[in-house]
Amino acid sequence: MMGYQNDWKKLVVGTEHMVPTIGGKRVAVVNFDHAATTSPLHGVMERIFHFSEVYSSVHRGLGYKSMVSSDVYESGRIRLMRFVGADVKRYTLIYTKHTTESLNLLAHIFGERLDRERDVILVSEMEHLANYLPWRMVGQVDIVPVDEKGRLSCDVLETMLMRYGGRVKVVCVTGASNVTGYTNPLGKIARIVHRYGAMIVVDGAQMAPHTRVDMMGRTAEETVDFFAFSAHKMYAPFGCGALIGRKDVLADASPLLVGGGVARFVTHTSLDWNEVPHKDEAGTPNVIGVTAWTEAIRILEEVGRAELAKWEAYLLDSLVRELKGIDGIKLYGGEKDCVSLVSFALDGIDHRTVSRILSYEDGIAVRSGMFCAHPYVVRLLGLSEDDIDYYRNHHEVPLPGLVRVSISFCNTEEDIERLVRLLRHIVRHKRAYLEKYSTMAEHEESAFGQLKLKQRILP
Repeated sequence: MMGYQNDWKKLVVGTEHMVPTIGGKRVAVVNFDHAATTSPLHGVMERIFHFSEVYSSVHRGLGYKSMVSSDVYESGRIRLMRFVGADVKRYTLIYTKHTTESLNLLAHIFGERLDRERDVILVSEMEHLANYLPWRMVGQVDIVPVDEKGRLSCDVLETMLMRYGGRVKVVCVTGASNVTGYTNPLGKIARIVHRYGAMIVVDGAQMAPHTRVDMMGRTAEETVDFFAFSAHKMYAPFGCGALIGRKDVLADASPLLVGGGVARFVTHTSLDWNEVPHKDEAGTPNVIGVTAWTEAIRILEEVGRAELAKWEAYLLDSLVRELKGIDGIKLYGGEKDCVSLVSFALDGIDHRTVSRILSYEDGIAVRSGMFCAHPYVVRLLGLSEDDIDYYRNHHEVPLPGLVRVSISFCNTEEDIERLVRLLRHIVRHKRAYLEKYSTMAEHEESAFGQLKLKQRILP
């Protein structure tokens, strides 16, 4: 595929944007931080502009604009369910602001059903905090450990389910890790989970943008009970997320947020909730976000999601191959069965410094840190209990972490070459970079900071 040409870069807003460097030059930005959020598609922006002419409040009136907005909002619900293969008769979709809110809502719902003394929630060690902390708030949680590479073992999961003897009610797993990119076999996991009478909850934030999702599976045993994902990771960053789940579970739960739209009828002495999903969508609905999300999906499917995924896989493979040839770099993920991201550590240079160098020197945006998956990164880095205690008790000491490169179909081979070329230069001139950036830390605002201020978009 080397040299293969496509115009996909032109689909995404901002790919040609010029950014300042520490030397005062301006370069075309290279964005390798798509796992955090994605820029909108040009077609999404155009769709929103045209839809704004008929934008109105949803479910609030019989005016023409209100009826059109309501139709867009409700048809979007069906469109998104079909996107992940959810049977509209068995499942429903609740609109939220993002994946985090979706999982908090679901944890709240299960919190009403669980016996805190007896019931158990299993959470994989590779979870984003959004699919871990909410469950800690509502019940008894046990962790399904990952192996040395950071992969989840179905055998270990089944062993834990057997050990608890029917006490496990919920199993929470990620569809694809936001740290290593590893994907989990959802059908196989669902089959095991259902065998022991539990339900499966999937954080699909990283999976949905890159991989085909089929909540129904190949058999009834392989169905996914709940799936949460977000528009802002799918080229429609306008504050919209979704929780798709079984109607029989969601229907009887009380709402997490209450206010306008959640109740059929209220008096000072009585309260009748609306039916699901409306009882869980308090306030004015985000129809602009729904419009953007469904348009993004339409465009991606029109271009060909399989072809886009092939290109991302090719770029990831090229990057991993190059990174393996650089002395002092240790990779985490980026292997078979991964979405298009990989994390790494560079020996002798802190992850924040690596990220700063890439950005300040050549306009290359990556992510550094623990990526809101602290226990997983702690496991990958092999930190001991003494290490953990040290960081917890010394707030002045920066936390350890990794550098993450997350790839989109709008990236190019030239982007990969720029990143690799600079990383090689950093390794060859490590001492010089360390000296430069340790000194710069004291007057960053007067150097690169001033360049950023001069380039401000807002007044």
